[in-house]
Amino acid sequence: VKMRDTDYRIEVFGFTQQNELWEHIQYLIDINIEAETNLAISTELSGEQRVHACGRAESLRQFKNLLNEERKKALDNIVN
Repeated sequence: VKMRDTDYRIEVFGFTQQNELWEHIQYLIDINIEAETNLAISTELSGEQRVHACGRAESLRQFKNLLNEERKKALDNIVN
């Protein structure tokens, strides 16, 4: 089932107790950021490959930031 804009509910990010799924998602993103960063600084890559690897690492960082910002907004809505 494809989600639409009208289906999006930010409050799903507003859990207040520890959430095992959230912790696992954060962990998976972190280990992939580390792997992409290590690849990007590898001496085995050519210039174009390095640029590509850097872009992949940065996109993962931005995605993690997006998820964390949505969580912050949801928690701020609970408090207010």
